[in-house]
Amino acid sequence: MDLEQTFLKIIEKKHRELNLGQDYNAIFSKIRDFEANAIGQIGEEFLKSALNAIDEVINDGIIHDEYDIMTKSGVSFEVKTARKGRTNNTFLVQWYKPTIQL
Repeated sequence: MDLEQTFLKIIEKKHRELNLGQDYNAIFSKIRDFEANAIGQIGEEFLKSALNAIDEVINDGIIHDEYDIMTKSGVSFEVKTARKGRTNNTFLVQWYKPTIQL
């Protein structure tokens, strides 16, 4: 028995089941393979880029701070991202901050 090939076949089967290899030509399709933390970093970097176009970002929040981004005009942002589930129309959000009032 070739254990390497057996392991490779199992990985490829799971990859197909999760639809990880489908349609990588579609816009933004590669994001679906990222873990939640990476998606959050992408979202935060995107917001910083957008904010810099209209108001300079002067302070990136420190982890566990009250905000993620602060602009020169004093507006602070707490960035939260979500993504659509792989198999149904649910959204996955992984965050909790007890100091945030909803």
